[in-house]
Amino acid sequence: MAKSKSRTTRSTGLLDPDLALKAFFQDNTWMGKVGLGGMLYVIATIIFCINPLLFPISVSIASFNYGYLLKIIRTKVNNPESSLPDLSDPISLLFSGLSWLAIQSILYLSIGAIFIFIVVASINMQTSFLTAFLLSATLFMIVFGIFINFLSTYLMVNMAVSENVSSGLAFRQTLKIIKNNKNNMLLAWLLSCALQIGSIVLLTLTIIGISVVPYVLYTTQMISCIFFAQVWLASETKPD
Repeated sequence: MAKSKSRTTRSTGLLDPDLALKAFFQDNTWMGKVGLGGMLYVIATIIFCINPLLFPISVSIASFNYGYLLKIIRTKVNNPESSLPDLSDPISLLFSGLSWLAIQSILYLSIGAIFIFIVVASINMQTSFLTAFLLSATLFMIVFGIFINFLSTYLMVNMAVSENVSSGLAFRQTLKIIKNNKNNMLLAWLLSCALQIGSIVLLTLTIIGISVVPYVLYTTQMISCIFFAQVWLASETKPD
């Protein structure tokens, strides 16, 4: 009953960045969780740089972070007033993160395969408009890739909320929920992109700041998950 009451009182349909930031930084454990997540990103990167053949190990290490991001979303959707979830059951976090990364790989590998097919097919046609066609196809694939990134964000939320791997590929259900609150869900995604890309670019430009990029990146990912939970929560309660 408490869960239902929380959803009703907070389902305004609006993204509230101030509330998300307060909810994050008022949690006494946020620094420790960011520190652990950032360290895992660093370890995963070092292992890959030492030997690219160890990429599966790097992914497995990073997957723990994604498992925790899924848990943040699930916790905030079920109870918006709750603090950041604990790090208990690391095995479950590891496997849920691996499951999501596998779904993302399928999505982006599919985009890559489509693009390669278009390029090969266009070359075989030997048309005089080959350059224009390839440029158009590249532009289309970039736009399509951006759309997939937006959609995959909420596929991740859908998977987190339902606690079902198949929900990570529930395109129709996710698009229906997005339709209910498209403006705020788009805004949440854009704000998330701006936070993550902006922090990486600015820190990289300072050179010295490169060392803290993994930690700042994970911080922005965690805050973004709170954004997504806010707009998803609102969308769930809106009529079709």
